[in-house]
Amino acid sequence: LTNRTGLRNTQGLHGIDALEYLKPRLEDIIREHGGPQSSHPVFELGELQHDLVETGPDACRQVVQRGLDVVRRLRAEHFEKGPLLLVTHGGTAKALISALLHDEVQPYNKYSLPE
Repeated sequence: LTNRTGLRNTQGLHGIDALEYLKPRLEDIIREHGGPQSSHPVFELGELQHDLVETGPDACRQVVQRGLDVVRRLRAEHFEKGPLLLVTHGGTAKALISALLHDEVQPYNKYSLPE
């Protein structure tokens, strides 16, 4: 996660501080809705991390690699109760779609969508 795309907040926090503020709030939301909907989460909240690089080609590589890592974790158990909902946006959504289609890191091209 980066400050630019997801860690903006009303507390004025940035970087790792913003992420550490976000984690317990997400845990509260999950708990309020009856806990994880799967006994096999795709990833744990503790795995969320601040991006090492926020702009340029290395930032794009982080996103597409993360998308592939998430897709490669998917198992039949994730779909036991129906479709799996991943809430995301922009480049991350594109990286997930590309990983689902190709099962490899695809070069990032912001002007095209995966075939």
